[in-house]
Amino acid sequence: MKVFRSLLFWLHLGVGLGLGLVIATMAATGFVLAFERQITTAFGTPKATGSADAPRIPVDAVLAHLPQQGSPTQLVEHRDRQSLLEVRYGRESTLLADPHTGQIVGQPSRRLHGFFELDERIHRRLGLSMQNAFGRSVTGAAALGFLCILLSGIVLWFPRKLSGANWRARLLLRRGLAGKARDWNQHNAIGLWLLLPLAAIAATGVIMAYPWATNLLYRATGSEPPVAAEKHGPPAAGREDRRGHGDHGAAQAQTALLEPMVAMAAQQVPAWQSIALTVPGAKDETVAITVDAGPGGMPEKVTRMAFDRQTGRLVRVERFSDQVMGRRLRLWARFVHTGEEFGLWGQSIAALAALGALWLVWTGWAMSWRRFFGSAKRA
Repeated sequence: MKVFRSLLFWLHLGVGLGLGLVIATMAATGFVLAFERQITTAFGTPKATGSADAPRIPVDAVLAHLPQQGSPTQLVEHRDRQSLLEVRYGRESTLLADPHTGQIVGQPSRRLHGFFELDERIHRRLGLSMQNAFGRSVTGAAALGFLCILLSGIVLWFPRKLSGANWRARLLLRRGLAGKARDWNQHNAIGLWLLLPLAAIAATGVIMAYPWATNLLYRATGSEPPVAAEKHGPPAAGREDRRGHGDHGAAQAQTALLEPMVAMAAQQVPAWQSIALTVPGAKDETVAITVDAGPGGMPEKVTRMAFDRQTGRLVRVERFSDQVMGRRLRLWARFVHTGEEFGLWGQSIAALAALGALWLVWTGWAMSWRRFFGSAKRA
């Protein structure tokens, strides 16, 4: 047992020293991303200034009066009467339109969007481009390594002698300590109290980083693993980004009115909070509408529908419960990682866990420095 704990300790220490800087970087950027949606909504998105009781303009009229600068890929309408209508052009840009007049009144803050985009790129790929495999491989290894650190830490944390003093030394943050004793106490107590959220964040990070982890998730639940084309994101997002921007006029000339489809989608989900209409391309036979009954980040509250483009008839409804268990767990992994699945409380816990991870790295480095260089300094 002593040899096993010794091997586990050096594994714990070696992985922490080797990947500590990357783990700290991901923790710091993850903390910044914790409340991205709330911050961008509060400080980076204008609000509607007209009367909340005024009737909303049909989406067909909005599309007809848009500036001819390319074809929008998606329109997003919010139930909140003070929220503007989002006109998205893939990931490149988003315009904001008054839902009562259809007039373009502005766009989200570019500085704020650029800040969070850079922070997310550092978090996911160390600031490198999506095509650069090195950044993704390093952050993936850091997530896997951090999970190993947490699992080995459970064994190392458990006291060899079961006494009240030993339990208190590990469970409680104690005042009046200094040096190695202080770092050891904080490392153990913070690691224990934040173990579950940190393990959830690390495990979901591994699932998102490695296709084999996603496939393992599918197979463990008796589901067929996704095809290679779906490994890097949902198919709908890929279609939205790849569609050309020159077919706006043709798409509107060949489709039935879109407003009745949006109204029918709202009837299917009476508690809807946002409705995202994917603008059909020239060759699309159906119109895709996504209805979210939550604040965002809760995939179980999302319903996807498809309408016949020529007749406007509802031809398909796909709810979260209709998907295979592997797919449901994969979607949950994305939003458990950020805490959004559990609302504001979940995001707060995720942010606290990110700060805790930073402190674990710091105290781990401090104890390692004293271990390797403390004796020489005393001599």
